[in-house]
Amino acid sequence: MAQGLSRKLLTGMGLEEKIVDAIIEAYTPTYEELKQTRTDLEALRTENEALKKGATDYASEKARADKAVKDLEDFRKLVSDKEKTAKVEGAYRKLAQGLSIDEKRLDTVVKWARTEGILQKAALKDDGTLEDADKLSEAIKTEWADFVTTEKRSGSNPSTPPGGSNDSEAEQLAAVRKAMGLPDPK
Repeated sequence: MAQGLSRKLLTGMGLEEKIVDAIIEAYTPTYEELKQTRTDLEALRTENEALKKGATDYASEKARADKAVKDLEDFRKLVSDKEKTAKVEGAYRKLAQGLSIDEKRLDTVVKWARTEGILQKAALKDDGTLEDADKLSEAIKTEWADFVTTEKRSGSNPSTPPGGSNDSEAEQLAAVRKAMGLPDPK
């Protein structure tokens, strides 16, 4: 029906005017209905395209939202892991300090424990101390024995007693009396 049904076509076929009028009159409602159907079909195609685009937009937005949720969960896990690691590292540092590891070497000891995986394997008790602290203490003492400091207390050098050699005997005696809390003899 590329050409369509028209008066010109029907009269060209040799039909009488009455018959042409009857055919056109009978065909007009069908033509109008087909025209409306075509308009409705175009509207449905447009709506279908919009729905497809909307579905695609929804799918991409959903994928983006799902990725954001996963990223947030990953971030929370990362923060939680870092907090746990910091707590374990703090407890390990405290343990090493308790074993008299030199303050200047403490960072080295903790860094070594981190790189050796000791801190990742360590677990905290409810009170914030490390589980198996005795084993860890022995390992620290063994591995880092050179870094353990000991406090030495010693008296003054006997060759140079307090007050020096230039002080008179009376001044030295007064200093000793004063140190002992005795009254001045004067």
